[in-house]
Amino acid sequence: MHDYLATILGFLGMTDVEFVYAEALNMGDEPAAENRASALESLSQLV
Repeated sequence: MHDYLATILGFLGMTDVEFVYAEALNMGDEPAAENRASALESLSQLV
């Protein structure tokens, strides 16, 4: 899926694209909180 999105964004001129995944958000409070924190940490490293 991300290859398709990267292609579309590249067509629009956005070539330096990073993907951050937040998974298991519907698997209960604890896994959701852990994965959300992991995704936010990844985002803070990119910005």
